[in-house]
Order: sequence, then C-alpha cells, then structure tokens
Amino acid sequence: MYNAAGLDLTVDLSKLTANADIAPAEGGLDWMLRTSTPTGKLQVPLLATHTTVDLLAPVEFQEEYAETVRRAGKNSLFRQAFVDRTGHCNFTVAENIAAIEAMDQRLETGNWGSVATTSNLQRTATSLGLDGANFVEFRPDEFINDRDWTPTS
Repeated sequence: MYNAAGLDLTVDLSKLTANADIAPAEGGLDWMLRTSTPTGKLQVPLLATHTTVDLLAPVEFQEEYAETVRRAGKNSLFRQAFVDRTGHCNFTVAENIAAIEAMDQRLETGNWGSVATTSNLQRTATSLGLDGANFVEFRPDEFINDRDWTPTS
C-alpha cells in the first residue's frame, strides 16, 4: 500500500523514531545493547531453525540476524533452516532431532558440508519415522524495523 501511494515506509519509520517523545533510559539501553543485542560475532557453529510464520518472533528477524553475522565475518559458522509451519518454535520431534544431528556432524567434522541443507534435513527427519517434517527452501523478507537509538547525552 505504501508503494502504491508513492510513500516510503522506511523514511516514515525513521521519522517516527527520530521524533519519538519517549526515549529509552540510557542505563537500560546500554544494558540491552551490551547483553541482549545480537552481534553476529559467533564463536561456535550455529544452526538457526525458524518457522515461516511466527507472530511472536517474525521470520524477518532471521534475515536481519544473517546480515549481522555476515557483517561480523562469521558466515562460515552460520546456517539457517526453515520449516513451513505457523507458530513460535512449532517444530516436530523429527525436525528437532534432524537439526541436532546436523549440529553433531558439524562439530565432529569441523565443516558444514551439505549436512544443513534443506534436502538433507528433510531426509534425516523423514527417515526417523516419527512425527513428520516440513523443511523448506525459504528466504525471509527484509527486516524493515531496524532502529538505532542514539543516546542524547
């Protein structure tokens, strides 16, 4: 709708943020930036799994995190897998086991190879004969709610 109206959502969100009349407490912001802001500076391999529709933690967060990992130069430690399902962390037992087995192999061999590809994760999960699997090729849309707070002091 924004595009059809000739507007720019990113510009409007930036204006709203810049003109917000409630700024975060500097101590709270500093603590959150120090303890709760993903830096992408991975020290160990990470396979991030996410459902394609998650109202609690939108899948677009995964696009932003992948970008953060790339900027930190740690992409070789990072892989993502997506399950075509609605809900937060709504994975089957088989999907969880397949992800754990992929991580085990990555840790044992020192490289990802093809262990975390969609097809291999789906094949592993299905072969368990448990409660099904629905790994899919998926690329999240751009995360559009990037906002940087600059302390006012």
